[in-house]
This record gives sequence, structure tokens and C-alpha cells, in this order.
Amino acid sequence: MRSARPPWTRRRAAVLVLLAGLVGPLAVGGCADLPPKPGPGPGEGGGTGGAATAIDASGDGDGPVTVAGLSDDGDVAGYRVEGGRGFLFADGTVHELPPVAGSPSGTPVMVAAVNAGGQVAGAVPAEQGRYQPVVWPGPGAPAIPVGPTASGTSKDLNDRGDVLIDDGTTVVVATAAAGPVTAASGIVVRVPALPGATKQYGQAINNEGLVIGWAEYGGAGRPSAARSYLWDGARLTDLGSLDPRPDTAAFVRPAALNERGQVVGSSLTPSGDTHAFLWEDGRMTDLGTLGGRSSFATDVNEHGQVVGYSATATEEVHAFFWDQGTMIDLGVLAGDHSEAGAINDAGQIAGFSTAATSPTTTIGATNPTGGEPSPPGTPAATTTHAVVWKATRALTSPVPGGGDPPPAWGVELTDLGVPPGFDASAASALNSRGDVAGTATAGDRDAHAFVWAVGRR
Repeated sequence: MRSARPPWTRRRAAVLVLLAGLVGPLAVGGCADLPPKPGPGPGEGGGTGGAATAIDASGDGDGPVTVAGLSDDGDVAGYRVEGGRGFLFADGTVHELPPVAGSPSGTPVMVAAVNAGGQVAGAVPAEQGRYQPVVWPGPGAPAIPVGPTASGTSKDLNDRGDVLIDDGTTVVVATAAAGPVTAASGIVVRVPALPGATKQYGQAINNEGLVIGWAEYGGAGRPSAARSYLWDGARLTDLGSLDPRPDTAAFVRPAALNERGQVVGSSLTPSGDTHAFLWEDGRMTDLGTLGGRSSFATDVNEHGQVVGYSATATEEVHAFFWDQGTMIDLGVLAGDHSEAGAINDAGQIAGFSTAATSPTTTIGATNPTGGEPSPPGTPAATTTHAVVWKATRALTSPVPGGGDPPPAWGVELTDLGVPPGFDASAASALNSRGDVAGTATAGDRDAHAFVWAVGRR
């Protein structure tokens, strides 16, 4: 896990579009059944319901909320989609993230990421409908322009203060040796484009300065292909595809990377299905599915363990955990849908699951993770709960005749519940000490960001 920036909320448009007719053979990578465990567990309607106290991290306001990131100190950054009010929750207080000094009152802001030093990256409106990348150096401080003027939006921020920026055509990194880089200081480096690309986007930057993103090929309208890249500051690498046929248009999208340079994402396969992948040292590994035709990876930790969500053989969508060739079904609280979005190095996993129904909320009009409307195919459940999973390797008996036994895993599923006065919740970020950030909604309008101190109960 490179950071606690929510790794999958910006890709929801591609998440569930393949839910129709997802029954298919188990793909490369395999799927392991969960060993029995006492008490309710995944798929049994289990969960503890409100296992940690939810703290409001965004304050008053209406409309959807996007949680942009969660630092290891528990700082939560985000913004309200309607009106563009940015916020930083730090030291138990909600601070407004104001626009650039001298801007008119009410100028909207967009927030993209927060780092370990409490710096926040985002963007503010510029001339001719464009955006100016900015950094907030701390709580309450005005935004500072970074990189070229009106060059696009900040996409990510690492702990040393480097800002990843793109405008939909080009990608640059505004580097900083210490503190936030401004338009008058630091160095702006352009990320090279993949050959023949018509558009190029940045996705994430790690603390070593490695950048991942993707390029589109084609003309107006729907791109004819999309390919992913890794840039190390000197060399641009095309990550390839799970479909090796040279005459076939590839659709490959990255999701996250760790400090080791391992990259996860999703790619079309020769069968036309979409599978999660893990890329390392020039090799792309197909992680398979939970029995259906499609899977999507969302995050990877420093152990190379991957989380995401997959179609099952019964046309449900379940969160998964993958380790060394084995994919584990993390299950649901109730219903038929769960997604894992973040994993830390301790093996804690954050996401959401359908839960006991409520007559007052309809998920689907607004994405419970904040931001864009849910796409067609979103399950008809009436509520979701933020959840935390913990996958633990179980002891196994020796193999007769010698050799290593296959890995076995147990899974603990914790229901974080819904804060009082709200109808649904979803977790979208997780830090190294186990704090979880996400959103809670009430009806069709009201939404707040919350943080759960799961790791410090």
C-alpha cells in the first residue's frame, strides 16, 4: 500500500459494467475456500456492527463527499462535490481548505491526496475552464499553486512532497526536496508518453518517485485501446497486457503500486473478460476470479498481497484477498455485494458490504464511496456498511511424502456499522495503524466523511 489514498473511488465507472452474464470458469490463480471458524463469518450474515467509534471528519454540509486520503497520523482530506468545499480533519478538528490567497469567497476546490506530513494536494479553477494544481501546506493555510500555470489537476502526492499532475494529455511531476513545491521553486519533470498515445493520465506516485498511469489510443469518443505504464524518472515501461495477441486492442488500467514497484490493476484477457493483475519486473500475472468472468484489483501492500473484488459463479460480486497464487473470497455481511479497496502491511483490509436492508436508503443514485453515480448493474440492496477484514494464514498439516502444504486462510469480518442519523456507510481508505476513513449517507442528499479508529480500540 503506497498510501492511504482511496485506491478505487476514481474508477467506479468501470467497476460493475460487466455484471451481466459473469458466470465462467475459474481463471489462472485459483480460488481457495475459507476454512471453518467459530461464530458468524463471511457469507453467514456475520459482523459485529459498530465495532469502532465513528468520528465525523467533514463537518456540516449537503451532497456527496469524496474522501481523498487518510494519513498515517489519522488526518483525513476530502471535499464536497457540490460547491467544492475542501476539508482536512487533523488533531480532532475539521479545518477548511481555502483557495489561493486573494481568490473570491466561495471559490471551489478539488482535493486529491494527503501525505504523512499533513500536506494536501488538489486543484482550483483557472482561466478558460482549466484547473491549477495546488498544495495546502497545513490546516487552514491558503492553497499554493504548484507546477506549470493552469496545467491540470493534482492526482497524487507522496510523503516527500512530489505532486503528480495531469491535464488529460500530458503528465508531469512537480518535485520537491523538502516541503511543497511551488510555481517558483522545485523542478517540473514531464513524464514521457507511450508511443502513439492520444491522451495520457497519471494514477499514483510512490515515495521512491515511481509513477503509474495509463494512455489512451484512438480518436473522438470511446478510445480504441488503453495501456498502462510505469515511469522511474528515467525509463518509461509499458506494462503489457493479459491478452498477448499483437493485433488485439488492449484495455489495461492500473490501480495502485507499492514501494517495491509492484503494480496492480485490471486488463482484458483473450476471452474478452476483465481480470485483476499483478505486475512485477516485467511480468504481468493474471490473478484469476472467484468463479465468475471478471475481477478488479484495487490495492497492494508491501508483501505483494492484493485486494479487490470479483464476480462469483453465482453472479454476485465479492471482495477478494490474493496472496502467492491463491485468491480468497472475503464474503459479505448479508446480500450479494462487497468490495475491498485498501490493504495495509498488517493484512487489515477496508471496504464495504451489503448489509441488513433499510427502507429509507436506496444505494445506486449516489455512489456510497463518494463522488460519481453508480453504474448500471449496481446491486439492488438497500444499504451498505463499512467493513474491515483480516486474513490470517492458518496452520496446515504436513503433506504426506514431503513438500509444502497449500496455504490455508481464515478471515475475520468486522462490521463498522453506520453512524447515528445515517443510513449507509462505506470505507475507502486505511492507514498503517488501522484507522479507516470513508463516508456515511442519510437519504439521497446528506453525506459526511468519517474516520474509525479500528486499530486503536
